[in-house]
Amino acid sequence: MAVSGLASVPVDLLHPILRLSLLSSLPLHFCRAIRPAALQGDHMVDDVAMTEGAIRHNVTPQHRSENAMDIKDKIIIMTGASSGIGRAAATTLHRAGAKMVLAARSRAALEELATELPGSLVVESDVTRAEDVGRLVDSTMKKHGRIDVLVNNAGRGMYGSIENARLDDYRAVFELNVVAPLALMQAVIPLMRTQGGGAILNISSMLSKMYLPQLGAYASTKYALNALSQTARAELAKDNIVVSLMLPALTATEFGEKAIKSDAAAEDLSSRNRAGMPAPDSIEYIAGRIKLAIETGEAETLVR
Repeated sequence: MAVSGLASVPVDLLHPILRLSLLSSLPLHFCRAIRPAALQGDHMVDDVAMTEGAIRHNVTPQHRSENAMDIKDKIIIMTGASSGIGRAAATTLHRAGAKMVLAARSRAALEELATELPGSLVVESDVTRAEDVGRLVDSTMKKHGRIDVLVNNAGRGMYGSIENARLDDYRAVFELNVVAPLALMQAVIPLMRTQGGGAILNISSMLSKMYLPQLGAYASTKYALNALSQTARAELAKDNIVVSLMLPALTATEFGEKAIKSDAAAEDLSSRNRAGMPAPDSIEYIAGRIKLAIETGEAETLVR
């Protein structure tokens, strides 16, 4: 992968995250990545090794959260539930005994999923619309009388240079990736406080720990989501509301194909042949990590 301004820099001298992206030729959302030790948060990296184009991480939690949750019988709202990570996570959580509320724009896809997850509530909703956010929360409260977990999973990618990023496209992606999760958080926080607590899991990206050409606009939305999440975690701890982040890396979904592309370079970034690249994580694996993140209440889960 050629990156302007870095072609003459020896790979061994690059930051591990950027070195990984260069060696694997993967765009940010598709990278397997690690953070520098100073940013490890609740985790300690014991070993990182690259073998035949793959990354092996051995991560040991330093402590278990005091806010651990048993998922059985919990009422969980899943946005973006109609496909990809959201659909897989909803299935995994339902199998663990959760009562799912499935939210997305495609009613047909949600109803199909609901036939596989008996007892689930389907709420067709565009979470960038205030009235849909209100209807989603009201429908959940009417049926179940409480909301135990909110998973803000709905999102969209955007590829292209900063120079060529179309502002209307950026505003639309920002609305979905940042404003919508914030609106949903604001809608459920008072309810969770009244009922004595709850959990919010926001799905971010490993891109939010990197700075790579063609991916800055999208990554910036995830930087913002991280800041909102980490601040809310501190603000709401006293109310027993646990706010956490999940940062997937390379995942086998259609996310890249559905991303907005601002220029020819972005089209190439999305469609390039990735033969020989590290195998992506399955959506089932990511779903399992989402379940674990809810159960442990860890501040950040960096998917490896």
